[in-house]
Amino acid sequence: MESPSSTRILIIDDEKEFTDLLQMQMRRCANVQLRVVNHSEHAIAAAQQFKPAVILLDIVMPGLDGGELLHKFEADKALKSIPIIVVSALTTHAETAGGLTASGHALVAKPVKTEQLISRIEDLLGHTIRH
Repeated sequence: MESPSSTRILIIDDEKEFTDLLQMQMRRCANVQLRVVNHSEHAIAAAQQFKPAVILLDIVMPGLDGGELLHKFEADKALKSIPIIVVSALTTHAETAGGLTASGHALVAKPVKTEQLISRIEDLLGHTIRH
């Protein structure tokens, strides 16, 4: 069971192996409550129900891709203020370390370096989530 003060993070990525590994790594390093959506068609409803503090969003997915989801999140009054971190294999760690963004959203390269991701989340939220 997660701590009531844990940070809610929604992970939207079609690669189940990736999301399973990311969940395991994040739970070891941070005080988080995670929800995973592996089918992009369910992402908006999951975000509305879960009310995350931050969303981790893959770009390349079947069905609705990350770009389409970004537009849907930005158009939804209840969701548009949630910070989104784009997680993508289409960029390099050097580019993301240099501050590269995706449509104005923070960007993290795959394969994800857990410490870098947690730091990016903490920067966006303005508080620590580490144990």
